[in-house]
Amino acid sequence: MLDLVRDLALVKNVNVIVSSHLLPDIEYTCSHVVVMDKGQIAAHGPIASLKQPRGRVFELRFKIPASVGIAAGEGREGTTFESFVERLRAAGLECHATEEDVMRVFVPGEGGAREIFGIAAAERVQIRHLRPSVPTLEDVFAQAVGEQ
Repeated sequence: MLDLVRDLALVKNVNVIVSSHLLPDIEYTCSHVVVMDKGQIAAHGPIASLKQPRGRVFELRFKIPASVGIAAGEGREGTTFESFVERLRAAGLECHATEEDVMRVFVPGEGGAREIFGIAAAERVQIRHLRPSVPTLEDVFAQAVGEQ
């Protein structure tokens, strides 16, 4: 069904309105989007434009070594996942956990990985994986409606 909608819209140039909460399906079938929040337009425009970050987004996998802190799972002076995220946010970075030890970190402006590594070093957190990440339509939606 998604292929049919995509074919109608992109190949046959027919205007199609799709209403769905399944954002990967919308991203696959549509080129433009209108995000609604409580009956108001929260964001609209070409999906590709809306997904352009106003800074840099990184996917980050990390470990807080047990040997550094007082108890297992804690780093310097009781560093925990929450305190590490708190420190990143205090530096103006946005953090969105995706798994237990994986998060997406948005570094505004011209900032980059150096800021993340600096905070991790200060907290004695090990960065195991860091790569640039491409924003998704779900990220656009979350930002438009004010979700973290």
